[in-house]
Amino acid sequence: MDEGYRVNARLALNRARDALDSGEIFRLRYAALELRMALECLVYERAQRYKEELPTKKLSTWQPKQLLNILLAIDPYADKTSTIRYGVQEAHGVPAKNMTTLGTDRMISLKEIKEYYDRLGSYLHSPTIEQTEKRKGIPDDKLRISCEDLFKVVESSLASKVWNSDLKETTSIACIDCGTKVVRRVRSTEDRYAATCMECEASYTLTRGEDGKFMWKEDGSELECVNPDCREKLFVLERDVALGKHWACRSCGGENAFALGVRFTPKALG
Repeated sequence: MDEGYRVNARLALNRARDALDSGEIFRLRYAALELRMALECLVYERAQRYKEELPTKKLSTWQPKQLLNILLAIDPYADKTSTIRYGVQEAHGVPAKNMTTLGTDRMISLKEIKEYYDRLGSYLHSPTIEQTEKRKGIPDDKLRISCEDLFKVVESSLASKVWNSDLKETTSIACIDCGTKVVRRVRSTEDRYAATCMECEASYTLTRGEDGKFMWKEDGSELECVNPDCREKLFVLERDVALGKHWACRSCGGENAFALGVRFTPKALG
C-alpha cells in the first residue's frame, strides 16, 4: 500500500504540534496551515481507492470538501468509519460465531471537513480593515481551541491499525455517449441504482436481474421532430433535456430546440 499521503499527514501533524507548543501566538497560523494540509493528505489518500471510478480531471480536485463530495456521489460510505472483523463460518451464509477484530478504520468525515477546513482557512489571510478595527481575524484562543480539536481528529485517524480499507463489488459499462468506463459500486442488499458518467454526465439506471447481474439503461426520452410533416423519433438523453439544447432531425434536416414558450388564452366573453 502506498503510504505517501499518510506519511505526509503525520509529518504535518508533528509540525502543527511544534507550532502549538511554541507558545507564540502567531505560530498558530502555521499550526492551522499544517492541520489543513494533514486533512488534504487523508482525503487524497482515500481518493486513491477510487481511481478506477474517477476520471483524471476529478482526481486533480485539490479542495478536500469538493473531492470528498465527489467520492460520496460514488460511494455513500466513503467517509464512514468502520471496524473490520473476520471469522470462519460453520455453514455458508451463516455469520461466524467467533469473530476476531482486525481494527477500526477511522475516516475523516465530510462533516469534520466542513467544520474545520474553512474555519481555519479564514485565519490564513491578512485581516480586512473591518476585522482589524473590530479585532477579528487575529489569531487568539479561539484559533488555538480549533487547532487543538482538529489535532485530536487527525491524530485519531492516523492512529488506526487499519486504514483506507475498501471492500467493494462493482459493475461497469462503456458510456454510450463518450465511451468512458462508468463504474458503479453495488451491494447485495440493494437491487436498483443510479449512475452518472463522470466525463460527460450521461445518467443511467441500474437494475439487478434474476441472474444477479445488473442491466444498465440510459436515462432519457423518445421525442418527435416538431416538424408536423416529419415526426421523426429520436432518443434524447435526460442530460440534454434542458433550455437551449438542440438536435438536428435525421429525416428532414431541421433543427429542434428546447425553449421557453408562452401560451395565450383569450378572455372569456360575457
